[in-house]
Amino acid sequence: MTSEYSGQLPARELLWIWERLTRRVGEDDKPVFEPADEHDHDALLLGLGEAGVPRAMVPVEPDHKRASDLSSKNVVVDLATVWYGGRKLRVLRLTCTEPRLHPVFAELVSDIHRRLLQGRSGAGAVRNAVGDFRKLLEAAPAGDVTREEAAGLAGELMVLMDLMRLAPDAWNAWEGPLGGEHDFHRNERSLEVKSSTRREPSSVEIHGIRQLEAPSGGLHLVHQILVPDPQGEISVPDLVDGLYVLAPAAPGLSERLGASGYSETIRQAWEMHRFNPGKRTIFTVGEDFPRITPDRLKSGETDPGIDSVQFSLRLDALDQWAVADEERSRVMEEFLHEG
Repeated sequence: MTSEYSGQLPARELLWIWERLTRRVGEDDKPVFEPADEHDHDALLLGLGEAGVPRAMVPVEPDHKRASDLSSKNVVVDLATVWYGGRKLRVLRLTCTEPRLHPVFAELVSDIHRRLLQGRSGAGAVRNAVGDFRKLLEAAPAGDVTREEAAGLAGELMVLMDLMRLAPDAWNAWEGPLGGEHDFHRNERSLEVKSSTRREPSSVEIHGIRQLEAPSGGLHLVHQILVPDPQGEISVPDLVDGLYVLAPAAPGLSERLGASGYSETIRQAWEMHRFNPGKRTIFTVGEDFPRITPDRLKSGETDPGIDSVQFSLRLDALDQWAVADEERSRVMEEFLHEG
């Protein structure tokens, strides 16, 4: 809603801090919170409420007494006293109770931080920011994570897990969330991942004329079947936990997960979808592989006014390009290493 002010904490960084705090829960019996701004520890504290929901605490005058009129449908604002840095602080405590509004809540807290940097009092910053954001905070949730979204991300994370078992820094090859042409790219080689939730899918959807355009080192299409099952052995949060075991200190991994729509603050929404792994097939996308690419169009590009092209790729027509099961590990190893 506002342009960033110099020194203002962006919403994306706030979400990352809350995610980090979530991973500290249970380490000891102390309250889990920390300053949002490393240069001004008393200006704004971030913490977690019940069930790990994100919370922000803004110090106010010790005699401040009014907060009830600031709460909205999905954000509770109350007064609290916390101990921090050996001092007792009176704070306005904001807690987001709707998981699907956590990104909006992060924007609200970012705006509060901007107002604090501009010299507003804690109470004034909270009151004005909540007023500006009230319509967004009272809006209905944007909708749950769909099964297709969960399966799509799970398929990519399964491939990423296999790559990181070979090389823990392989997370930096996951370029799809950051706008890359393909889901994974390294050393002029690419992997594109497609997931299906049917046991015997007939086709996969290809989005764009460049999705199957191979770089100089080659392209493989990875098709992963994921069978929905409420008691299934795979979920996106489980896969994320496994990735952090392989690379516990990888901020770039958190950035990519966030860009994919995943955050620990909405873990439960992703956990609702569980799967059992089905067959994985890898196809070599060679010159004669069925596809639509810029070089196969008459002019080498789409006509003016056509923004994108989407087409279905029949799986039963791809058998001759399938990599033998015993060669699949070799594809992954070659993807990671030069030569």
